[in-house]
Amino acid sequence: MVKSGYNLSTSPSTPIVDRFNYTNQIAVNYIWPTFPIGFLMLGTIANILSIIVFTRKEMRRFSSFCYFAFLNATNLALLYITMTHVMLNYNFKIDLRTISLPICKIHVFLTYFLSHFSSLLLCMISIDRVISVMFLHRAKELCTPKIAIKISIIIAIFTFSLSSHFLILESGYSKIEFDPVRNITVENVYCETINGTNYDFVVTKVWKIVDMSMYAFIPFTIMLTCSVIIIIRVAQQSKKFNIKAPSVATQTDGKKSISENKENFVIRNPNEAKFSARTRNLALMLIPVNILFLMFLAPVVIAMYAYHELSQDQLTLAIVEFLSYCNMTVNFFIYFITSSKFREEFLKFLSEVYLKLKNNSLNSNRFNYSNNNNTNYTTGRTDKITNKTNATECVALMNKTKN
Repeated sequence: MVKSGYNLSTSPSTPIVDRFNYTNQIAVNYIWPTFPIGFLMLGTIANILSIIVFTRKEMRRFSSFCYFAFLNATNLALLYITMTHVMLNYNFKIDLRTISLPICKIHVFLTYFLSHFSSLLLCMISIDRVISVMFLHRAKELCTPKIAIKISIIIAIFTFSLSSHFLILESGYSKIEFDPVRNITVENVYCETINGTNYDFVVTKVWKIVDMSMYAFIPFTIMLTCSVIIIIRVAQQSKKFNIKAPSVATQTDGKKSISENKENFVIRNPNEAKFSARTRNLALMLIPVNILFLMFLAPVVIAMYAYHELSQDQLTLAIVEFLSYCNMTVNFFIYFITSSKFREEFLKFLSEVYLKLKNNSLNSNRFNYSNNNNTNYTTGRTDKITNKTNATECVALMNKTKN
């Protein structure tokens, strides 16, 4: 996502150059107020469904799916942190970061912490798949759900520590000022560093490099490298494990041995073949995810470093900003298209939900039918009481008849 210093460059108070007036009005009046709502709704549904599928019992057996579960949970939290800020800013003219100093610090911290955590999780998924396709036997020991959970926790601690200076140091300040409109003095919160301080230099110069390295450059390099390795290795394994039937000459000519025609077929361990096929499927699912991440990230990096008027051009800023959010909302559809395992578990989940709703509906209809027909389900004790009452009434009726 596009950041300026450590503040998101999404404020309606951004200076507007005359030549950007028309496009800025489109961005401020139509794009910024409406697009976050759509992204938040789509992202919420997509990420929650992904989390449900990836945390199912059958999916938790794979390390990559554990990483994906953490990734979608992180993306969901990041969407709410960023989209809430934008929606309040442009729809209600409320800057979330200026409500109070603690909210300013927490919001800035979470924005960086979650974005770095999300990018590094994608890196770990790529590394996990490279290990699985390069070292088939070692992968059974290294690519396990327990290790995936431990590594995810370590990455979370690392990124938390890396961005914790926003919570500890003066990442914002408050100032008592006179409000001429209300004719009173108020405490205004400024969610930025104090100009001229050492910490201001660290945030505006040093942290900018650290942020882009963690969010873009390092993930870009790792994911691109891993994608190339995966594609090459999968192609090699496909040739290696391609079983061919023995030639007719081998079957009919007794003089020719199987060893002489061994290049025509490959005998492999069924368990190894099954593991290899599953590994290739998981690896190929990752390739589109990596490609989309790189596609959505490239415009952000180019705009930040090559387009010096980005902060003044609200339309371009909105486009590159929402491109970075696309990566958090469309992944569900990539999983569904590329992974047969994901589709299978998702359809199972829908089937379970449908059966549960159907059973609840049947039980409800049964209950209503019973009530309408005055059917009472009683215990043995109440039956005895009812029978005793009926017998008493019969005796009384007989005595009345005799009299």
